[in-house]
Amino acid sequence: MTFRLDLANRAKLFRNYASWYEDNNIIDRSHVRFTFSICYLINSLENIHKNKLECIQQYQILEGELGSQANEICFQSPSLFNLFSEVSITLAQIRIVQNTLLELVGKNIKKSFPSSMNDYVKKSKNRSKCDLEDKIFVLIENYWRKNGIKVKQYRDLDQHYGQLFRNAVLFKNGKILNVELRLPDNPKERNWDRFTYNNKIDAILFIQESFNHLHNLINQVSKILGYNHERVFDLNIAMNEEFSDYLTVVFDPFKKLIVGQEIFMSEGELKCMTHIEKCELDAFSFIKTPEYFECKKLPEQHYVIGKEFKLNNG
Repeated sequence: MTFRLDLANRAKLFRNYASWYEDNNIIDRSHVRFTFSICYLINSLENIHKNKLECIQQYQILEGELGSQANEICFQSPSLFNLFSEVSITLAQIRIVQNTLLELVGKNIKKSFPSSMNDYVKKSKNRSKCDLEDKIFVLIENYWRKNGIKVKQYRDLDQHYGQLFRNAVLFKNGKILNVELRLPDNPKERNWDRFTYNNKIDAILFIQESFNHLHNLINQVSKILGYNHERVFDLNIAMNEEFSDYLTVVFDPFKKLIVGQEIFMSEGELKCMTHIEKCELDAFSFIKTPEYFECKKLPEQHYVIGKEFKLNNG
């Protein structure tokens, strides 16, 4: 299943992990779940960026008529709801990626690990480990100490107590405008009245930095496991026994093309065929190209259009 691996490719992300994934792991359920979550993260970060810009644009429309001269304004807008939602999604998906990464490493080195990174770090610090796991543990422990545990704390606060945000702040520094979602300084606290916001921790910046830490960890772990070569993900059709017919849609946002790759049963045989049509992609709401991440045009694809091929399913 491709999910949004096109975004990962265009954003030049997870290049070492792509080598691991494409090493006969494209139908492994743990890897499929992992790729879904990393694409979820990329998509959510793009949406966070988009909704934050919308908030700033709304302020700029009204700016000339406002009486306020303050550098910080408590800001409310319908776009903030989307922003809150994407931050919540991102925290949850980072936790899933953290824990699934352990599962992937365990499969690779044929060892059973705790189901959460938090438990793994606690329980593995003083036990004996092979050289390969020891190198990976150092990476994971450093990541957990610097950033991972904070993600867990904010995610737990969000998911279990629903008290992550008190308000949003439109912050002005000269001509620079920013929208910040202030996180509590003390996420271990569970009482709303005891939260403090003295450090002015911006959830959007925290999410961006957390993604960078996690991305670096995943590629570094991939390298230790021998996947030093960087590559892009193949946009494969992952088949299973539930269906005989499949259609996967991919697209070229630069040429405004929509591509349908299908597998279907015909006269008792599996066939495959590719279809390409010109299309106004603006009609669709999905993110076409990364804006928060630097976008790269993918290599030219050469398709044979409209011709049936027998699928070798052996």
